[in-house]
Amino acid sequence: MGWQKEVIMDQVAKNDEIHRLRSRFIPQGHTSLHPRYVVSAQGAVIRDVEGREYINFNAGIGVMNVGHRHPRVVAAIRADGLKSLGR
Repeated sequence: MGWQKEVIMDQVAKNDEIHRLRSRFIPQGHTSLHPRYVVSAQGAVIRDVEGREYINFNAGIGVMNVGHRHPRVVAAIRADGLKSLGR
């Protein structure tokens, strides 16, 4: 699936274009009102496919507590994942 995402992102660079493509396959919901497609996030800041940066006021409680990609959370997930794989 990762390669498919990369191919789509290479072909489609704008939020509106991605939203049109998404609408062909995924039912509309409350998150469809202001479509922004995030390519990266760090702390409270997210960046969309057009390079715009936003402060994330819409995140769930986990993100609100520690931010996106908090180093200690990433390390714990990585360690737990490796443990579950027997490494």
